[in-house]
Amino acid sequence: TQDEGYKANFMNKVRSLGSNLPLVKISLFVFLCYYTLSLYNDLTERNIVLRDIRQEFENAELTLEQNDAKVKSALGSIKSLQSQFGQLLSEEQRETIADGKELNSEMMYQKIVDKQSTMASRVNELQNRIAELHRKQAEDMFGYGPYRVQFNIKIDGSIHSFIVELAGIDLMPHSVHFFMQMV
Repeated sequence: TQDEGYKANFMNKVRSLGSNLPLVKISLFVFLCYYTLSLYNDLTERNIVLRDIRQEFENAELTLEQNDAKVKSALGSIKSLQSQFGQLLSEEQRETIADGKELNSEMMYQKIVDKQSTMASRVNELQNRIAELHRKQAEDMFGYGPYRVQFNIKIDGSIHSFIVELAGIDLMPHSVHFFMQMV
């Protein structure tokens, strides 16, 4: 009879376990849903971080490309300046540089300044000569100043006129000569 008592006790435990089985299944299902949701949230956060890192990487690439373009532009400017500098040097100085020798920088600077000064004085001389030619041509064609031009404008059937006095021939010989030729 004791065996029967153990047997009955065992059967009661199996039955109680069977009645709790749906609760265990539901608990397991809830746990799996919660765990899946937490994994999904974790992956979403990591995806956002990854997207931000990609954006920063793209910005860095864009900045790098822009800096490369600036460097190329600067190198082009340096080459242009070197070319212009080379044009200011004499043939002998260019050959010295081509041979890899150094030039006396103070002496070279002074020669460049002298060459630029000579060129500037030559430009001024040519400008003065052209101004004198235009002055003489204006005086030969239009007489001596002051130069005045009368404009007649027809507005609504009536004629209105005004006179414009040009700058002095000594002040602006090119402009006065050119304007007088046009009118």
